[in-house]
Amino acid sequence: MDWFYFILVSTILSGMNSFLLKGTAIKKINKFYIAYSYACVQFGLTFLLFMFSKPKTDNFLVALGFGFGIAICFYSRLLCDLKAFEYIPTNILLPVASLNVLVVVLYGYFFLNEKIKALQFLGIIVLLTSVILINMQARKSTGNDIKNLKKGLMFGFLGIIPSSASNILNKYAVTYVDVNFISTIVLFLIVIISSTLYFAKFGKEHKALTKEHKKEVYKYSLIIGTFAFLSYVFYLNSFKIGPISLAMAISSSSIIIAVLLSAWKYKEELSLARMVYILFALTGIILIRI
Repeated sequence: MDWFYFILVSTILSGMNSFLLKGTAIKKINKFYIAYSYACVQFGLTFLLFMFSKPKTDNFLVALGFGFGIAICFYSRLLCDLKAFEYIPTNILLPVASLNVLVVVLYGYFFLNEKIKALQFLGIIVLLTSVILINMQARKSTGNDIKNLKKGLMFGFLGIIPSSASNILNKYAVTYVDVNFISTIVLFLIVIISSTLYFAKFGKEHKALTKEHKKEVYKYSLIIGTFAFLSYVFYLNSFKIGPISLAMAISSSSIIIAVLLSAWKYKEELSLARMVYILFALTGIILIRI
């Protein structure tokens, strides 16, 4: 399969997961618990794929080093997003979080010497412009709740740092290590980190959780973990055979899915400006593909 279709499927699944994570924040589900639970599901599915595919397991120390770095960055970004969701709606956070694409695109162009055609460069500009437009419009719609806006944006911008680092590390990882091998190591380390943090901080509270609360966690974890597993596999395969700069530009459009689903489910505002953004984003993807 072509790298374009790998990243396209990954982007759709990622947008659906962002929408589901918003639901966990609205229902006040402990962010450490949901992160730990869905990481377990994702790792379980990844390990099954690892066992059946029997990938090459050489370069173990290299894989372990990349895996640890990616796991730390991934989990840090997730916590920033979950915290930001407590203060601002999806249609503000995701455009901000998507700005990490600019960092990765510039890195791919200047440090990996990736070639970008004129139309593809125009497509990247269109995508980034649409992110800026929707972000500016979203700020106008937040009313007078400036305190929450500032807190949410702070966590959103903080999440850009580990997110950018994670994407760059993933590109290098799949260059030197088998895709299924590195994904298994990354998810195993994420489970270790998330379970340690959760039970160290909320061990006593965990025992007091109601059956209804745990049921909600299991429901969300099963769906989010499955989507995250599929999204990550497609994402890594795209990075392995395609340019990170173009793949990351396309992945930023995952906000389309999340914003549309949030507008439908949570009645978040979907103004004309946001509809224009969606058209811009689609145009940008087409230009990148040409």
